[in-house]
Amino acid sequence: MLDPGKLLDVASGLAVVKVEPMSTAAVAPEQAFTALEQQRRSRQLSQSVSGASLRYQASKAQPGLLEEIKPNGRRRLGQFRHGLFEPVEESASRSTP
Repeated sequence: MLDPGKLLDVASGLAVVKVEPMSTAAVAPEQAFTALEQQRRSRQLSQSVSGASLRYQASKAQPGLLEEIKPNGRRRLGQFRHGLFEPVEESASRSTP
């Protein structure tokens, strides 16, 4: 996520923006909803949603980033890239230009 400070760095030549194409597989909505409905009817949906070992939420402290929350409560800031969670460096996540 680009904040005003980062945009100023780009505009002044102190940073560059790299654009990467996104590659995603097409998902048929009917298949996704059918699978969800089957899990709901068999009462497995609530278990699969709440039984995930990792959880993700938007970071209040760092807008544009996510918090990955492990079962032990440990948190990491990062973002998804190519379908994988990539943590940001601790110093980069706290720095504000």
